[in-house]
Amino acid sequence: MSAELIERRKGGTKGAALVFVHGFSGSAGGTWGRFMNLIEGTEALDNWGIYSLGYNTSMMPDVRGIWAGNPDLAKLSSYMRTTLEHEPLDGYSSLAITAHSMGGLVAQRALIDDIELANRTAYLTMFGTPSAGLRKAGWLKFFNTQARDMDDDGRFVTDLRERWSDNFGDQPPFQLRVLAGDRDEFVPASSSLAPFDENVRAVVPGNHIQIVAPEDTDSLSYKSLASILGGGDVSGLADPAAIAVELGEFQTAVSALMPHADELDDQHLVLLALALEGVGRPEEALDVLENREDAGTDAVGVLAGRLKRRWMTEGRDADGKRSLELYSGALTSALTRSDTQQAFYHAINAAFMTWAYGQDSNAARAHAQTALDQAESDPAARWAAATEGEAHLYLGNVELALESYRRALTSGHGPRELRSIYQQAAWASHLLDDQGVEESIDQLFVTQT
Repeated sequence: MSAELIERRKGGTKGAALVFVHGFSGSAGGTWGRFMNLIEGTEALDNWGIYSLGYNTSMMPDVRGIWAGNPDLAKLSSYMRTTLEHEPLDGYSSLAITAHSMGGLVAQRALIDDIELANRTAYLTMFGTPSAGLRKAGWLKFFNTQARDMDDDGRFVTDLRERWSDNFGDQPPFQLRVLAGDRDEFVPASSSLAPFDENVRAVVPGNHIQIVAPEDTDSLSYKSLASILGGGDVSGLADPAAIAVELGEFQTAVSALMPHADELDDQHLVLLALALEGVGRPEEALDVLENREDAGTDAVGVLAGRLKRRWMTEGRDADGKRSLELYSGALTSALTRSDTQQAFYHAINAAFMTWAYGQDSNAARAHAQTALDQAESDPAARWAAATEGEAHLYLGNVELALESYRRALTSGHGPRELRSIYQQAAWASHLLDDQGVEESIDQLFVTQT
């Protein structure tokens, strides 16, 4: 197994080290580079050593296959334990482990298997970790390479949860914090948050990748970690309404937010709309968004996107149906107003949902043609090239799709935006059930990003 340990900074007199552990398709430097930069500049953590633990990414899944590598998590946890027991990490009496995604499963198994390591660990922070596993539902039905270790009813996850309960219960010998992304397309909060006590849960803005790539010290992801390690109060970081929505406790969120609907910021307005959808009040959900000044189809798109994400991770049929309805309705409204950018945004999302959820490829191609026409009428728009690429995929124009994606790669998008474009392109190409197209998309993005 190819291993990597990046030493960003040796610790001082406190003998404490922060160890980052990446997840699937990640790397020791790539996943945590931004986080490590911010931590290095945190005065309260000046005496902490900073390390990032990596392992062979060929063991890890790719963007499309998600769990394609079928890694043996027990072996990875054993490797982690060995690394922490040897130089240079053996010189630290106190460890703080911060893990992303699958790395959190590896860390949990290592702590369960090694009581000395558990006692030596002061903090465990997990971002978007599928601690309860993943169900064979939602978007997973499009991918046939899910590893057995990730099944929610598989041996690894079942054993992990039973042994965690037996060994630690709700009071592990280290301070625990588990965080979910409010737009995580891969890991639902029912897996990342629900297995743990409510006092250690938090929801932060972002998708599965963004939650571990904070822009600055104002990011909630950074604040959560820095506050825990610095001994600060993190109670204000756990938004009860956000947690309730992510866990499907919709009435709790409605009761908390509805009395203050006129005063809510955009983030909590969307939370209220999601909660209203969840309790079967869709018309009110739209009302709270559309009644807000300057909201319009953009806010409806946010709601549709959140429902799309929930359908993809949790497989709720009502969410998939409602997301498609919202995208379609917003598309009609945008076309009526001649709002080109909103039109191609909603059209391409309607195309994906029509094919992926509705299983109607012909209707999806009609939406794709609309998206293409609108995007080509405003080629300078920020997302026009990426939209054209996806539309061409649905229409069977593979070479034109690749040409459009090449333009998108040189259109000034940041790394996270490019990752999002690649992710959507991977999903779109998979719908075509053509391995050659999938490989062409992979090769383009891997070689040019």
